Amino acid sequence: MAKKKKEEKLLKWSELIIWCYLAVMLGLYPLYYRNNYADIGTAKYLFFRLVTVVMLLYLIVTQLSSCLFDAQKRKIKHCFTLMDRLVLLYGGAAGISWCLSPFRTEGFIGSDGWYMGFLSQILFIGIYFAVSRFGTEEPWPLWVAGISSFFVFLLAYLNRFDVDPLGMYEGFAQKKGYLGVIGQATLYSSYVTVILPAGMGLYMILDWEKQKRGPLIRGLLSVLLLIGFGSGITQSSDSFYLGMGAAFVFLLWFAMEDLKFWKRYVEIGILAVASAKFTGILQFMFPERVPPLDPLSFVVTKSHLGWFVLAAAVLCYIGTCLAENWYNRKKTPALPRMIRRFRAVFFTLLILAILSLPVLVWLVTTGRAAGNFGALQESGYMVFDHSWGNGRGTIWMHAARVFRDYSPLRKLVGCGPDVLIYYTLEHYAALFQEPWGALLGARNAHNEWLTAFVDYGILGGTVYLAIFLAALTRCVRFCKKEPVLLAFGAAVIAYMGHNISCYQQAICTPLIFIIMGTAEYLIRKQKFAES
Repeated sequence: MAKKKKEEKLLKWSELIIWCYLAVMLGLYPLYYRNNYADIGTAKYLFFRLVTVVMLLYLIVTQLSSCLFDAQKRKIKHCFTLMDRLVLLYGGAAGISWCLSPFRTEGFIGSDGWYMGFLSQILFIGIYFAVSRFGTEEPWPLWVAGISSFFVFLLAYLNRFDVDPLGMYEGFAQKKGYLGVIGQATLYSSYVTVILPAGMGLYMILDWEKQKRGPLIRGLLSVLLLIGFGSGITQSSDSFYLGMGAAFVFLLWFAMEDLKFWKRYVEIGILAVASAKFTGILQFMFPERVPPLDPLSFVVTKSHLGWFVLAAAVLCYIGTCLAENWYNRKKTPALPRMIRRFRAVFFTLLILAILSLPVLVWLVTTGRAAGNFGALQESGYMVFDHSWGNGRGTIWMHAARVFRDYSPLRKLVGCGPDVLIYYTLEHYAALFQEPWGALLGARNAHNEWLTAFVDYGILGGTVYLAIFLAALTRCVRFCKKEPVLLAFGAAVIAYMGHNISCYQQAICTPLIFIIMGTAEYLIRKQKFAES
C-alpha cells in the first residue's frame, strides 16, 4: 500500500512538472526575447535548452524509467507504441551519426546560430517521451497557446505596417527580414504554420452550439485565425503557402465527410480570403508603411481575383446552409453519398496532379515546353535553377552533391548532426570560387528532410521522416474518438509541407514535438482504456 501511494505521488509530481513545462513552452516561450533582435535566435535556444534540461533531469532523477509503464503494469512491449520505437530508433541513428562524425565537438551543440546538434536532438526525443507519458487531456494548454499566439500574431502584423509597440526595430536596419518576438521571417513563418493549422482544426471540431460559451469561443477563435492569416501572408515567405496548402488539403478530406465540418471549412476559407483582402486595403491606404512583399503575397493581397474568390466562398457557404437545412428535414442519405463520391473524384484528380508536377517542372526547366507555360516560366516558381527559391536551388544542389559524394558508410550514417557547414568547408572549399559557391556557407540544406539525410544518412533520415508520417497517420486513425487529433494532424502535415523549404530550429521544432507527444498521450490513453 505504501509503495502504491509513493508511486501515485511520484506520478502526480511528474504530471505537474510536465504541465508547468507545457505552460512555459506554449505560453511564455514564444514571447520571450532579449536585446531585441540582436541575438534573438540564441536567446530562444538558451531558454528552450534550460527549461527542457531542467524538466528532463527532474523526471530522470525521479526514476522516469519506472513510470514508463502504465498504471496496470503492462509489459514493455505493450507500453511502447510504433511512435515510441521510431523516436528511439532516431535517437540511436543520431547517436551513431554523431559518434562517427569527423566533427564530434561541433556536432554536439551544432553550428553557430542554429544549435541543432546532437544535444538538441536528445532534447526533442526527451520532450516527446515526457509529454507522451505525463501530458494532459485538459484543454488549458490549447488556451495558453491561443492567447500567446494571439499576441505573437498581432505584434508581427503591426510590424508589417511599421508599427513597433515593443521598439524591436530600434537601431536595426533589416525590418523586412524580422518580425514580432520570433525574429527572422522564415522562423516566424514556421511558427505560424504550426499554430494556425491547429487553430483551423479546432475551429472545425469544436461543438460550440452545445456549449454555454460557444459563441464567445467561436468569436475569439475567428479573430485569432483572421490575425494569423494576415500575419502569415505579410511575412513574405513562400514556405507559408506550402504549409497552409498542405493543411487546407488535409482538412478538406474530413470536411467532405460531414456537412457541419464542410460549413466550418468554408468559414475558415472565408476568414482566410477576407484577411488577405483586408490586408490589401490597408496596403492601399498606407503604402508608405508597407515594405515590398514577395510576389505571391503581393498577388494574394492585391489581386482583384481575390474578391471573386471571396464572393464564391460566401455563395458556397449560403448553399451549404440551405443544403444542411434540406438534409435535416429529409434525412436522406443521398447528399452524404454524393459528397463522398465527389471527394473520391476530387482527391483522385489531386493525386494525379501532384504526380504529374515533377514532369511539368522537368518540361519547363529543360526548355521542352518553351512558349507553352509562359506565365509559369516568367514567375520563376517553375524554373529550378541556382537562383530558385531565394538561392535554395543552389543549396539543394549542393546538399545533393555532398550526399552523392559520400562514401558508403557516410551515406548510411551521414556527416553528423548540424555539421554540414563544417563538412563543406573541409571537402568543398574549392567550390567557393564558383559563381554560386558563396552559398555553400549555408548551415543546412534549407529543406529539413534533405538535411536529415545529409546529416544522419539513410538510417537517420528515413527514421526521422517516418516519425512525422507515423504521427500523421495515427492522428488520422484515432481522430474519430479523439477529435482534437484532427487539429494536431493538421499542424504536423503543415510543418512537413512548410519545411520542404525550411529547417529545424529552436523556436518551432520543440513545439511540433510537444504536439506529437500530446497526440501520442491521447492515443495511448484511448488504446489502453479499450484494452
